[in-house]
Parts: sequence; structure tokens; C-alpha cells
Amino acid sequence: MANILYGVNGEGAGHSTRSREIILSLQRMGHNVLAASFDRGLTNLSDVCEVLEIQGFRFTYVNNAVRYNRTLARSLFRARKAMKEIRELTRVIDARGIDLVITDFEPITCRAGRRRKLPVISIDNQHILTHFKVALPPHYRRDAAAAKLVTRLMTPWATHYLVTSFFESRLMTDRFSSMSPRRRRTLSSC
Repeated sequence: MANILYGVNGEGAGHSTRSREIILSLQRMGHNVLAASFDRGLTNLSDVCEVLEIQGFRFTYVNNAVRYNRTLARSLFRARKAMKEIRELTRVIDARGIDLVITDFEPITCRAGRRRKLPVISIDNQHILTHFKVALPPHYRRDAAAAKLVTRLMTPWATHYLVTSFFESRLMTDRFSSMSPRRRRTLSSC
């Protein structure tokens, strides 16, 4: 079976709740799962598998709204630490014989996996903005553009994207028309 590194965004409980169920299912299938997370992800996953603590990227909120400029500034400030964590995770990948990286909106594991040329599967709901046609009221377009940029930066270059959603939307076929039909199927909304 596969040795899997599973990166989980620890901000909030949604990513770790979804990941917990997927990790348990992978373990029932006989796979070895090593998670990497922070904050709630660390707490919520520690009883189901070994979890490496990483610092993770956090959003900056003011009055319950994401402040993208502050988030970007904070992220740039800790870029050096992030590079160090990526190097450390690449060593873990080599030492543990990791075959696959799965990320639930966690960028450090995504980049470490790509650095080692491993397949990376991204599982999240945020990529609905970047891979599907979503109708937005005009007054939300600026926020949507910022959210798309952040989403692209968080988990770029994944081999496959599994996008979860509670509504149906169409795949942006113009962006993915050059992909093989097999690759386009991996982008389907669940």
C-alpha cells in the first residue's frame, strides 16, 4: 500500500473534519498516512494518525472579514520560515518513502511534494473559484478576484484537484480544453 503525506490547513475546523474522514478511510484500505498540520488540524487529527506540526499559513481577519493585504504581508514576512518547512518536509518525504501527497488547502506539503516530483492531490472547496464557472454579483467580484489569487497560491501545480461543492457549476472548459479527457474528469465537482 501507499505511504501518504496528508497536509491539512489547520485554520477553522472544516479542513480537518473532512480530512479526518478521508484519512480514516485510507487507513481502512491499508495505506500509511502521515499528516502535517497546525492549530485545529493538529488537535483534530492527533488521535487518528501521526501528525507533524507545521506553522501553516493563516488568514488575517478584521470584523470577521478576510483582509487580503494584511494576509499577504503576514505571509511574506514568514516566507523564510515556510521555505525551511518545505525543506524539512522534503527530508521527511525521503526518509519515510512517501509515494503521494494529499493536501486540503495546505501549501507547505503541496510544494514539498512537487519538489520531489510526487503526485499531489488537492481536496478542497476553494478551487470552485478557480476551476469552475461561478456567477457572482458585481459587488463581490473584487473579493472573488482576491480569493482566486490566494487559492491559486495556496496549492498550485497539483496533479489532480477534487473540488467539493454543495451546488453544481460547470467546469471552465476553455482553461482546460488542452487537458486530456482523463485529467478533466479529475476536476469534476463532487
